[in-house]
Amino acid sequence: MRIKNISLFFCFLFSSFFSFSQTYKAFVNAGEKAFQDGDYYAAKTYYMQALEFENGDADLDFKTAEASRLFNDYYAAAYYYNQTIRNDKDKRFPLALFWLATMNKMMADYDVAKNLFFQYYTEHAADSNYFSQRAARELKDCETAIQMMKDTVPADVKNLGNTINSVYSDFAGQFVRDSIFYYSSLRYENKDPKTHKTKNYISKILASKPAGENFIEPQPLDTSFNLPDLHDCNAAFSADNKLMIFTRCIPVTYSSMRCELYESRNANGRWSSPVRLNDSINLAGYTATQPSIATNGAEGYVLYFVSDRPAGFGKTDIWRSFVSSNRVYGQPENLGANINTADEEITPYFSNTSQTLYFSSDGFTGMGGYDIFKSKMSNNTFSPAENMGYPLNTSYHDLYYTTNDKGDKGLLSSNRLGSMYIKNKTCCYDIYAYNLLRKDTVEEKTDSIAAIVALNPEIKTVEAPVAAIDLAKQLLPLELYFHNDQPDNRTTWDYTKKNYRDLYNNYIAMKKEYARVYSSNLKGLAKENAVQRVDEFFDNTVTGNFNRLEKFSSLLLEELKTGKKIEITVRGFTSPLAKTDYNVHLSNRRISSFLNYLKTFENGAIENYVKNKMLTIVEDPAGESYVKPGVSDNLRDKRNSVYSPAASAERKIQVIDVKIAN
Repeated sequence: MRIKNISLFFCFLFSSFFSFSQTYKAFVNAGEKAFQDGDYYAAKTYYMQALEFENGDADLDFKTAEASRLFNDYYAAAYYYNQTIRNDKDKRFPLALFWLATMNKMMADYDVAKNLFFQYYTEHAADSNYFSQRAARELKDCETAIQMMKDTVPADVKNLGNTINSVYSDFAGQFVRDSIFYYSSLRYENKDPKTHKTKNYISKILASKPAGENFIEPQPLDTSFNLPDLHDCNAAFSADNKLMIFTRCIPVTYSSMRCELYESRNANGRWSSPVRLNDSINLAGYTATQPSIATNGAEGYVLYFVSDRPAGFGKTDIWRSFVSSNRVYGQPENLGANINTADEEITPYFSNTSQTLYFSSDGFTGMGGYDIFKSKMSNNTFSPAENMGYPLNTSYHDLYYTTNDKGDKGLLSSNRLGSMYIKNKTCCYDIYAYNLLRKDTVEEKTDSIAAIVALNPEIKTVEAPVAAIDLAKQLLPLELYFHNDQPDNRTTWDYTKKNYRDLYNNYIAMKKEYARVYSSNLKGLAKENAVQRVDEFFDNTVTGNFNRLEKFSSLLLEELKTGKKIEITVRGFTSPLAKTDYNVHLSNRRISSFLNYLKTFENGAIENYVKNKMLTIVEDPAGESYVKPGVSDNLRDKRNSVYSPAASAERKIQVIDVKIAN
C-alpha cells in the first residue's frame, strides 16, 4: 500500500522539465501526469498555466484546488475551490464546498468555515457518508477552536532559528541528554546523474549542539545512517542512550513512500551499523515510521510507532511493541480507541517521567490540521486524548511534540505562519521550542504591566523590544526580479557594476511592453485576463518585494550598527532559455547587483561593513535548477518564454537567510 498523507510533514519541491507547444491541452495533460505521480506542486503549476487559456473551466479550477490543497497551499486552494463553485453550473463538484470550508478552517477563519460546513451539511446530510458526517463534526470543532483561541494555554512558542531551520522542512527534533540535538531535514538535493538537475529532495538525520543562545552548524550523520537517494529521518533514542531507532523510506512516487524502521545499538560509545527490524514490525506491503522509545524497567523497552497495517481504526494508527532486554520485538498491538480514530494519528512521543503519550491527529476535535494531543497511561491503559490547546496547536499542522523530564519545555514542528518557506508560506515545517509558563507567573506579569499602565496612562502597551534582525527575518524569503538576461546580457561574467535599484526601475518601466506582448493574439476576456496577470505581477510581486527590500536594508543597517557580524544567504534563479552553465553565470551577476544595491544604500552606509567583512554574502547560484514545470524554453515563442508572468517569476534572486555569524 502506498502512503501519501503520512508524509505531509515533508515539503517536497520537485522540478519537472519539458519542451512542447504551449497549448491548453498540453498543460492539462502534463498536470494530469504530475498529479498521478504525486507531484502536486508541478500539477498545480501546469493547471494554473492551462487556466490562462480556459478561464472559467470548473473542472480545471477543481483540479488546481486539489493540487494546491495536497501541497499545503491553503490560500491558493481556497481561491480555486471558490472559483470552482462559481463556475460549476451543473453542480458536478459538490466536494468543492466541503474543501473550501476546510481551507478556511486551516487559515483560522473559523466563522466563515462554520457557515460553509453548515451549508455543505444541509445540502448533503442525507448522503450519510464520511464527508457529511465530518462536516457535522466540523461545525462543533469550529466552535471549539474559537473558544480555544480565547482560552489560551500559558505558553511561549518560538522558532528555533535559521541555524537549525531552513526554507525546506525541518522536523522530528529531540535532545539526547540535553547535549546533542538530533533532527531531520528535507534540504538535500537528489540529482539526476545524467542531467545533474534536481529530481527531488531527500531527508537526512542531522546533529547539532547548543552554543550559547544558538546552535553550532548542524551536520548529517554518516552514510551508514544517511543512505544516498533514500529518506532517513525520525531518529528516536532510548533514555539510557543504548538504542536508536529511525525511519528509512523508499520513494514510490513524488509524494508517497514506503517506510521501515531500523535500529542501531550503542556499545562503548560507538553506534553499530543500522539493522532493519523484523517482519512483525515492518509488515510486508505496509509502512512503519515515526518511532518513540519508552523504558520498561528491567524488562527492556516499549517501541511506539505509526503504521497503516491492517486491523487498525483508520488511515494510520499508533501501535506499540514490547522489546525485551535482549532486544526481541514483540508482536505490535494497537493502542485502541482512546488514541486512534478513523483518520490519521502520527508522531507519537512517550514521556517516561509522566507516563504520558503525546501524539498528533486530525481525527479528534482540533483547531485545523493535525493537532497535538496527550493521553495519560495508568495500569497499561490510556486515558481519552486531550487537546494541548493554543498556541501549542494552531489552525495549521502541529507535529512531533517532545518534552523534557519536568514537562515544562520541549519541541514541536509546525507549518504555521512564520515558518521559513520557498514556494508557499505554509508548505514547509520548522522546529519550534516551547516553554510552558506557570499560571501565577503569567498573572504576576500581567499585574505588573497593568500597574505600569495605570501609573502611566500615556503608555498603551509594554513589550520587550524586538531585535532588528528578527524583524528582518520576518521579511524572508525576499524575492527580487529581473528582465530577461539582465544584467549585462550575453556575457559570461560573474560580476556586474549594475545596481539592482536601477535594474528594478528599468524593469518596471517595461510593464506596458510586457502586457502588450503577452496579450497579443488574444481577444475579449482572455486578453483582459492576460493584461491583468501582468499588472498584478509587476504591481504586487515586483514592486511589493522591492518595497520589502528597502525595509529589509534599513533593519540590516540598524543591526550592523550594534557591532554584530551578519551573514546573508542569497540564491539566484533564471528562466530556462539559455544553457545551464550560462545561467549559473547570470545568477551570479544578479546576486552581484543585489550586493551593489546594499553598498549604495543610505548613501553608502552599508559599504564599510562589507569592506571590513562585518557583512558577508553567501552566494547560491541555482541557475535554472528550481524552474517551475512548464516554463517555456522556446526562443521563438517570446510571449511565453520571456513576457509571460510564469517565465518572469523565474528570473529572480531570493534572500533566503539572514543571521548573526558564529
